[in-house]
Amino acid sequence: MILSESVFDEQRCRLRDHERISKTTGLNRVGGGAFGLVFVVIGALIALLGLGVIPANPERFNVPHSIVTIAGVIFASSGVFFWNMVWQEQRQIRSRQNLAKQHPYSLAFADFPWEPTGITKSPWRKATTGLLIVTSMSVFLIPFNWWAWFSEDGVLLVKFIVVIFNLALVVVIIKLIQVILVALKYGQSRLEYPAFPVVTGRSAALRWFPPAGLSHATKITFVLRCVEEWMESFGSGDNRTTEVIHEQKWAATRMTVGPVACRPDYPLDLLFDLPATVPSSRLADELKITFWELEVKAETEGLDFQERYLVPVYPNATMGAL
Repeated sequence: MILSESVFDEQRCRLRDHERISKTTGLNRVGGGAFGLVFVVIGALIALLGLGVIPANPERFNVPHSIVTIAGVIFASSGVFFWNMVWQEQRQIRSRQNLAKQHPYSLAFADFPWEPTGITKSPWRKATTGLLIVTSMSVFLIPFNWWAWFSEDGVLLVKFIVVIFNLALVVVIIKLIQVILVALKYGQSRLEYPAFPVVTGRSAALRWFPPAGLSHATKITFVLRCVEEWMESFGSGDNRTTEVIHEQKWAATRMTVGPVACRPDYPLDLLFDLPATVPSSRLADELKITFWELEVKAETEGLDFQERYLVPVYPNATMGAL
């Protein structure tokens, strides 16, 4: 397999359709537990009201009990989802702290709980996440669809808004089907770090193991990039929205030359020259993180393959930390 020379891009640019890396809630176990408990308790009370366990005035209770129960389950599930976010965040912090104690001179382990040998990515994880999103959206829209189409209060504006949300659900379902088809076609892939961590100012050596379902490709593009991620607010008052921003700070691109034959047991060794001035990974920060990733895109017949892998890039001071 022949690779082109690296093409460097030092211009900052916004990236689209990027997965959020930082899952920071900003709360500890006590604060996160209390915040989620509010949603769970209120949701449980609403669900019990819908189930008839808590009595209600039938003259004022003109909403179907099943709709009220679903609304309560949605509210309580939000609290459980938040609990899971806090638990995942605390688990990562504990793992990072334990590794930092084992490797006290390593900036890499103090920053993120890395697996020094590499990272394995499975498309089925995206499929599972997509299925949870579709299920949550579907259940969430049940009360609103009842309001729009079956209640007496479903005015034209309500119907219009619900139609927009239903169309968004259709788009998400189509994307989920595509993710499942990709998972069925390719399977898991892996990126290994021959030298851990990758050091700024030196050559970044990476070893990519293609998925079992990728036997041939017309072209494979490899992009090693540095990305900043932060939350940004827009608007004011009731129109205020928050968006996850990803901005590329530096990138190097290499592509295969000619048709490509791949085997999952025959890895491809990649080499990128990193200037000493590029930023290093800063994944432990709360407000704005910096991370490095290798993006692999394989153009094939039918559905293309695309995956991103975190890469540990740190200053020269981390050498000999293992």
